[in-house]
Amino acid sequence: MENVTIPQIFTAPPPTKTYIEEGAKNVVNLVLDGEICPIKVATALKAMEVAIKLIKDGISEAIEDEAAKEPQKTFERNGHSYNVRNSSRYDYSDCGDPVLIRITGEADVLTEQRKDRETLLKALKEPLSVVDDDTGEIVEVYPPAKLSKTVIAITLAK
Repeated sequence: MENVTIPQIFTAPPPTKTYIEEGAKNVVNLVLDGEICPIKVATALKAMEVAIKLIKDGISEAIEDEAAKEPQKTFERNGHSYNVRNSSRYDYSDCGDPVLIRITGEADVLTEQRKDRETLLKALKEPLSVVDDDTGEIVEVYPPAKLSKTVIAITLAK
């Protein structure tokens, strides 16, 4: 493995939002002008995504410790603003509430029914006349519009 140095982004003053936007536009223009291979940029972005997740996960406690040194929950450093917040979410799995259990079960059944109906509609090749169970009305049902986009999945080398 080659000798890895600390990237300048970690040692230089933190970039501003404007600086980041200009840099991103510059990369886009270089790709569109044919000066940089788009596959190479996509691979570098994938590598950065992996690195960002690993770094964030690895230093989250250190970030909290550093922020705890500040006397206020909102503070500034190098022109950037930071705000310490508590993020809450609730786990209802052990509440034992029969109403919530019933509603969740009903929602699960409805979700399954929706998926089944979507599967039926995807199989349609032409419009189909159906009877609306609620109104008795005969309605014309059409196959869903298929929206697709080509994506390139990137698997980084080990």
